Order: sequence, then C-alpha cells, then structure tokens
Amino acid sequence: MAQFKTHENDSGSSPLQIALYTKRIEALTAHLLANKKDVHCKRGLQLLLGKRSRHMKYLKKVGTDE
Repeated sequence: MAQFKTHENDSGSSPLQIALYTKRIEALTAHLLANKKDVHCKRGLQLLLGKRSRHMKYLKKVGTDE
C-alpha cells in the first residue's frame, strides 16, 4: 500500500483505491473458489470489479499525474 500513496496521510487517491479494491478482489476470489455456491459473495465481487474498472478508466482519462 505504501508504494501507491501520494503522501503520508493519503487514503483516497485513485491509485491507492485501485490497490485496495485489488486486495479485496483477491480475497473474495479465494473465498469463492472454496465456496462456489456463495451467491452473495459473487455479487459483491462483481460490484468491486465494476468499481475498480471505473477507477481505472478515470485514471486513464485524467492521466497518471496524480
């Protein structure tokens, strides 16, 4: 996480948010591999994938000067 922070108290920049989403997606993916019928978890994973995708699209549009 420290490599994505823009300053010491950073908690909301786009690169950091994308990194946080990625860690949560990895955890949910591991959970779903063990619990294939967990529909609620699957929906949460899909929502996180959408959020991360939108953040990445925004970062690409604005540029990496953040």
